[in-house]
Amino acid sequence: MQCAARLILQRLRGPHTVRYASRAAKIPNAAPEISPEDLKEARDDPGADLVVLDVREDEEIALAKLRGTDVQYVTLGDLFEATERPTVEDIDQSVTEVLPPVCTAKDKRIVVVCHHGVRSKAAADMLWQLGWRNVASLYGGLHLYAENVDPSIGKY
Repeated sequence: MQCAARLILQRLRGPHTVRYASRAAKIPNAAPEISPEDLKEARDDPGADLVVLDVREDEEIALAKLRGTDVQYVTLGDLFEATERPTVEDIDQSVTEVLPPVCTAKDKRIVVVCHHGVRSKAAADMLWQLGWRNVASLYGGLHLYAENVDPSIGKY
């Protein structure tokens, strides 16, 4: 509940309030990041119960995308629109409704991706603040993933 409250504080007062309130409460402020190489290793592990959540727009997905049954899609705009609710409970319910069903369990291992890692970091941090504790953002985004791991996904 403290994490959702932090999200509301951020909407009301800005990021500095959240940072200082988090330090005082000793609550981690943000989701971790994962390297492209670590994401590939996790995706190659048949025992890994992992979801890759792509938060880019449809036009971007048409230009370059990861393939596989572990990849799910929701736009960052849809995620953040879901936070425009009056209460913490409403925010939590709304975010859960907009996420793909496979991502709704808060203990599910999720790696959020986008083009360069900025939007995925924002989405992962938002999910983290709402209680998803096994979420991470792909450092450098799919651009760095294509450069370092798999050029076949394409770059734009």
